[in-house]
Amino acid sequence: WLSREDIIESLIRFAPEAELNLALPDDMATSHMLRYTNLWLESLDTADKRKRTAILDGGDNLADNLYTVTRQLGAGGQGRAYLAKRNTEKADSDAEPIVVLKEYILPTQLDCIDQNSVEPPIHKSEAEILAKLKHPGVVKLLDCFEEDHRGYLVLEFVEGTPIHDLVSRKGPLNEAEVREIAISICQVMTYLHSFSPAIIHGDLTPENLILRKDGTVCLIDFTIAHYYAKERKLKVCGKDGYVAPEQYAGYDSPQSDIYSIGCTLFFMLTALDCESLTQPLLQSEQVKVSEPMKAILAKATAKDVVHRYI
Repeated sequence: WLSREDIIESLIRFAPEAELNLALPDDMATSHMLRYTNLWLESLDTADKRKRTAILDGGDNLADNLYTVTRQLGAGGQGRAYLAKRNTEKADSDAEPIVVLKEYILPTQLDCIDQNSVEPPIHKSEAEILAKLKHPGVVKLLDCFEEDHRGYLVLEFVEGTPIHDLVSRKGPLNEAEVREIAISICQVMTYLHSFSPAIIHGDLTPENLILRKDGTVCLIDFTIAHYYAKERKLKVCGKDGYVAPEQYAGYDSPQSDIYSIGCTLFFMLTALDCESLTQPLLQSEQVKVSEPMKAILAKATAKDVVHRYI
């Protein structure tokens, strides 16, 4: 009898080109631990406990009128992001006037259950990691608060263009541009991986890398970032096409971020969807990059962790 773990590891080893669409097994879904997601779903039945049910709109105020929402920036599976102005009369004189508010919905039952039986609210986990990071290539955490059963991170507003938007508009970048951006990305990841234990971003994609005017990048969205641990994780997160094979099996590592870097470079060089990235494709005429660059991409995105860069 083979365990699910054995099957996944065998697929990765013997069928490296196979696309894995993994469903959550029953034994994980029925864990005796109360899952954060379950609590969030249950909270929908108690929406009347919240003062606000709609999304924030321009002019809405938060944190005792300290922040005024300008507009929504985007929304994802974990929450929403808003551009906001900080009220200068209530803030320090040297405080950032324009900020980003990242909002997470919190379960209304969270304050009346055993905190040891659930995962910590996701905004607190993200804030804990961001508070430790002091690097020009990492978005700054400015504040963290809760209001109306919602958690908020106050982040610096990074001026620049997401790499995904840049490539989608201009098309493939030349190798000289990509090399400079790659160096900046690697400097950020070297910093994260230098912690003990290493901090794994887990969701390094062109959408989460903002290119500044000076050519450097800033890494954002640390929603699923975590400290490296050898224990298997129950939840698989990340964007399809950028998640390393071992990450699907629950065993990510710093080399999983290296895989994501390789996929990001591939996208910048080709403007092709990374879901189609395979080793044979790298050698095809469709990928019009130099042989040395193809070798770098192949090593960074090797299916086996031991064959990637350290």
